[in-house]
Amino acid sequence: MSTWDKRQYEVTCRERMNGLEFTNIFFKKISSSTLCLQKRNVFLVILATTVFSCLLSIRYFKLFNVSPRRAAVKQVLVNSQGIEEPVIKLERWDNATSDLFKNRQIDALLRNCVLPDEFRLKFRSCYHASETQNAKCKAVHSNPDSYWRSQNSRIAKSHAEDFKRMDLASRCCAFKYPSLLLNSPRDPPFPWELEYLCGSSPLLDILHTAHASRSTIQLLGATGEENRFFNVGDRVTLEVVVRNGIGQVQKSGGDSVRVWLVTPDLGASIVADVTDLKNGSYRAISVLPWAGKVEVRATIAHTRDLLRTVVYIQRFFTTSHWFTALWSKGIYTEATPCSPYPALPAFSTNEICNLTHRNGGFPWYCGKPIKKELQCSDYVSSRKIDFPSFLPVTAAEEKLIELTESKRPFLIPSKIGFHVQAKPGTMELTLPQPTLPCNKRDMSQTFSETDQSGYLFDHIWRPFACRLPNVTATFLQQCLKDTQVLFLGDSNTRLQMDILTPLVNCANKIPRARNNWHAPLWCDNNSLNISIKYFPPMHPFYGSIGEQVMPEVLRSSVKEMDAIPARGKYIVHLHHFLHFMPFHFGLVEHRLHLLRAATERLLARNPQVIVVYQSAFSSYDHSPKNKHKLNALLVELQRTVMSGLGPRVMFVRTFPITVAIENKSGHPKESNKFMSLYMGHICGR
Repeated sequence: MSTWDKRQYEVTCRERMNGLEFTNIFFKKISSSTLCLQKRNVFLVILATTVFSCLLSIRYFKLFNVSPRRAAVKQVLVNSQGIEEPVIKLERWDNATSDLFKNRQIDALLRNCVLPDEFRLKFRSCYHASETQNAKCKAVHSNPDSYWRSQNSRIAKSHAEDFKRMDLASRCCAFKYPSLLLNSPRDPPFPWELEYLCGSSPLLDILHTAHASRSTIQLLGATGEENRFFNVGDRVTLEVVVRNGIGQVQKSGGDSVRVWLVTPDLGASIVADVTDLKNGSYRAISVLPWAGKVEVRATIAHTRDLLRTVVYIQRFFTTSHWFTALWSKGIYTEATPCSPYPALPAFSTNEICNLTHRNGGFPWYCGKPIKKELQCSDYVSSRKIDFPSFLPVTAAEEKLIELTESKRPFLIPSKIGFHVQAKPGTMELTLPQPTLPCNKRDMSQTFSETDQSGYLFDHIWRPFACRLPNVTATFLQQCLKDTQVLFLGDSNTRLQMDILTPLVNCANKIPRARNNWHAPLWCDNNSLNISIKYFPPMHPFYGSIGEQVMPEVLRSSVKEMDAIPARGKYIVHLHHFLHFMPFHFGLVEHRLHLLRAATERLLARNPQVIVVYQSAFSSYDHSPKNKHKLNALLVELQRTVMSGLGPRVMFVRTFPITVAIENKSGHPKESNKFMSLYMGHICGR
């Protein structure tokens, strides 16, 4: 029984002992059954036994501290927040009394997992923390509507002040609105949402989450130094045991554990396939592709509790980083909040403008201006809130987010090292490279690859399934002759164009004023008839701080794909990652299904087109409120939705490459390895 199950068990028992009113209701329900009516005496015995068992169980939990998070509630509130009172008695949704939750329900599958008490605890925590950090937050909490909505319809130009107030509302955690909390961004929830939200309780003590420094890794089947010699091609199995900050083995899985093997002198690295055994242990298996002295490295990239925290925010607040809209007509301006979901703070459903048609057919909703001179048709642009939200999480969860963003990677102590030698009777110091050229491979097979899809040697990525050519400038110019390349996606898509453009001597057709360019790009090589274009996706699109991103500079990836004619050589590169990470994954799932449908139409229409989908990647990014917490889950969602489209669609699994190089950037410096991988598959077909 998990900690959260025990907490629920205690709540259920207390409700059963809540007095005659509950008993009478229960009797009425039982009496409606003829079978139960005949055996009421048996029921009374069972009821008495249940009450006694509940009392005994609760006593057991408290006596032996089986539920440390539950026992720590009062201590956390007192020590971290200075509130000398225990947490409010646990309420279920059917008897919630506060104005925020009364007569309201969340998704049926989550009703017994996330209780009203959790919301109250977390708002109390973030209100106290934000007011301590910024005295202005107290006024925000007393009247949050006045910070999300424009306040004076008589002032013609109010957008600048509106932006400032919304920035402050976001920093002050002003999100206590039923329209947000009870909005269902996906029905039913993803299976992993249920696993994290129902299988874990909120984190109340930082010591109760997984700690890499307390965790261990061992090489299975090795009892001494004599067993630490292997041959090229052998497989090794390692076991990671995850422990919390007080040294206890975690009772369940769900932590993001990564294991990789390195020989730094050779520029060699390989990522192991890790299996979660769901009991605090993880099994890692890897082939040994090169000879040399091998070191084993392991990390807890994200703890189960961190992932639960992020899933909770996305499920019940839809996002952790908001947008605002600019409205303008003549001398009148105003600003209001925006979201891909029709749930906004301080705006009712009939006060929301549906701007989906202005957003290329992708959902986009903004608060309606209060000025009578401004209509929904006067929408001009959107920009991100300057500072990410102060999130409604517990003090321990806030600390966990801060540590994860500033201190990663958290390496598990490892002294495991072993020698790998050439196979007896051979002089091969690496696995023989495959004879199959990558341009002869069925690219649909890339969707079934795991993290053991290849390895780095001499800093070059070597796939296990096929042999990559040497991707040089001359190679690319020959490959792309008479070809149009479309890059559709965020700044990492633009980075792929930046890498390719100089290699094929492509002359820019659109002047580029700065590096952080959030608009279309276009270049041509007229002598080789090569054309390369980049189009940023529609909202949600995070520009630079203070930048107003107009819908005219963004493009619908679906419409761009639908505009490709039935003849001609085309390569379409798709990548959607960081701009979707703050939102509930129902949003990116919807976008992926639309892209899949557009890809199906394109493949049926044009027999020469090739489509490349580049996955999310790994990054130990240290920037505050970074967007790299659910990366592995997004990779699986991308792979699942886009698979099964045939041999002309490739899935570029960048995750193992970026784990192997221990990437720390939101724009990996080694992104040229991604290009070599997909161009090595495409060119020469």
